[in-house]
Amino acid sequence: MKYILGVCAARWLCCGSVRAEVPVREIVGGDWIYPNGQQMVEYYPVAAIASGRGGRATLDCTFHQDGTIMACKILEETPAGYGFGMATKAAFVKYVHVAPASVKDGLREGDHKLFVYNWVLN
Repeated sequence: MKYILGVCAARWLCCGSVRAEVPVREIVGGDWIYPNGQQMVEYYPVAAIASGRGGRATLDCTFHQDGTIMACKILEETPAGYGFGMATKAAFVKYVHVAPASVKDGLREGDHKLFVYNWVLN
């Protein structure tokens, strides 16, 4: 046991303070603001418009405690190569937010939510 404590102490001294990791939570519920159709039109990928294609993107976004997006990771986009993932990410980072008080159990820095957005040409 003395050996383990010695290793931990040496690690603390050379690496700084040790912080307990707070588990990431998925956001449940909430009053959401999403981009409207006109706002999304501005982000429609040019290559997809030229070829008359719709698409789909799946994002995993993390949030600041104030309800704005901190970052989004593109998990999937179909069809590939048309830019639906980047377009969705750019629009969502700009327009999507949630009222923090409306989230079940409150909103913490780093909480995340999965989004699926379908792009359709009319």
